[in-house]
Amino acid sequence: MLPETVASRLIGGLVGDKDVESDAFNQQFRVSSPAAKFASDVLNPRQIEALLAAPALPWRIEGSEILTWAEGRLGERPVAGSVPFLAGIVARIPSFVWKDRGYDPGEP
Repeated sequence: MLPETVASRLIGGLVGDKDVESDAFNQQFRVSSPAAKFASDVLNPRQIEALLAAPALPWRIEGSEILTWAEGRLGERPVAGSVPFLAGIVARIPSFVWKDRGYDPGEP
């Protein structure tokens, strides 16, 4: 998921953009996913509400990992500041979503 920018609109035009039921969300973010059901399950109403209230950071899910990135040098503050944001996203993903993809959220 990317904050809506000129670059993200270009990317969305190339790989497709997943719209959700929130116009405000669709205007603020660009979502792409090869699995439409997965994107819909992750971007549930609680998730959308929380993401609209948070600072817009790019993020994506690769397998069982969630990632974010930023331009510039990696520093302790930006990393530490993004951990609660990413943890919140993961906490709002229902466990069935992970199980459908072959992961058990109860395992360490």
